[in-house]
Amino acid sequence: MVLLLALGCYFLLYLDTLLPSFLVVALRLTAFINVFWTVVNLLPILPLDGGQLLRLLLEAWFGVRGVRAALALSMVLALGVSVWLFFQGLALAGMLLLLLLFENYQAWKVSSYIAESDGRASWKNRLVQAEELLFAGNTPRALEEFLEIRRGTKEGLIFAEASQYAGLLLYKEGRRKEAYDLLFPIHTALKGEARKVLHELAYEEENDRLVAELSSVCFQEYPRAEVALITAKAYGRLGQGRFAGGWLKTAAKLGEIDAQSIAKDDAFAKVKGNRDFEDFLKPS
Repeated sequence: MVLLLALGCYFLLYLDTLLPSFLVVALRLTAFINVFWTVVNLLPILPLDGGQLLRLLLEAWFGVRGVRAALALSMVLALGVSVWLFFQGLALAGMLLLLLLFENYQAWKVSSYIAESDGRASWKNRLVQAEELLFAGNTPRALEEFLEIRRGTKEGLIFAEASQYAGLLLYKEGRRKEAYDLLFPIHTALKGEARKVLHELAYEEENDRLVAELSSVCFQEYPRAEVALITAKAYGRLGQGRFAGGWLKTAAKLGEIDAQSIAKDDAFAKVKGNRDFEDFLKPS
């Protein structure tokens, strides 16, 4: 339909002697935009139509590995086309391709969890049934199902999703160590509340490097004093005074927290006397 509209516009251009000049310009611009985006949509870059076709073909030939291959090819092509568009002076189109590159990169990271079990309808159905139990309020039965799905799949996106659900349920039951053991192996696939919970549990388990790794994204999603304070303490135990002081100051701004008093906590023992840390504690 879009291509037909463009061809129609070009046909009308032959009648430019009968049309006002502004209408001729508008038709030319419309034709160019429609043809341009039709061609772009055919590029083998996800999630464009050409990219979807590429994914279907590679998935049919190589199974779940084909999905990762399609995402990788999409990233390479998106980068190459965006650079070419910038050189052609088409900055807006180039920026769009860069956005697609970022989306494909995010999907590619998650796709590292894809396994053969993700293609089986039986496991997908069991996950849906477990979710229905959870939403219906049957928490104990839902937890059993999520744990059983984990044992059955052992890896993959369904495994990660079931682990995330089970970890959150265990956390809410107060079984914090068990929740940490489920969430830690899949920390790069976590999102939202599960990531925030792991951020908290990792501090309790003294996995301060993981706390630091999760801190920025967690704070973006949950800009709260407790998130900043946990991060500050983790950096304090790591001996990184500048980051410990910065996060502690952020926590003080967000909540009713006395930074001077909190700084006496044992978590900051390694950074006491640190110049960068002490600078953050000075009254502004």
